Amino acid sequence: MKNIFLLILLSALALAGCNRKSAKKNSKTTTSSKPAKVQKGVQFDKSTPYASIVKQAKAENKPILIDFYTTWCAPCKWMDKDVFELDAVADLLNKNFINMKVDAERGQGPTLAEKFGVGGFPTLVYLSSEGDVLHKQLGMTSATNVMSQAKQVMKDNSKE
Repeated sequence: MKNIFLLILLSALALAGCNRKSAKKNSKTTTSSKPAKVQKGVQFDKSTPYASIVKQAKAENKPILIDFYTTWCAPCKWMDKDVFELDAVADLLNKNFINMKVDAERGQGPTLAEKFGVGGFPTLVYLSSEGDVLHKQLGMTSATNVMSQAKQVMKDNSKE
């Protein structure tokens, strides 16, 4: 009896996996004209100088989130895919923060990483609208944790 139940369970899991693959295959459509590229997830500024980001944050009275990453960092890639692309996270951060993504090994990245004492990746640095550090998170973390910390930073920023 246990063997039959196990066989049925394994068959159901195998079919579910096949259906998921075929659904992905069927969802890809081919058109002759290129559709407009829709950006999904948190909208990070990757090119604006830090000083300009702080000016923008002051003008809009919004806190700043800086995501320090490197191109070789697997946890950074996981965060991009499994946290920052989630609608709930994107809605909260895009509406209430100035979001900046900094490659810690290129451009202004090494200087900013030193300024904020970044010692590993990913590191999320939450700043007030004045540019003061309110919180720093080292390592990959859940969407729930990012959203919880973002809400706390929003409260702390409004107190200043």
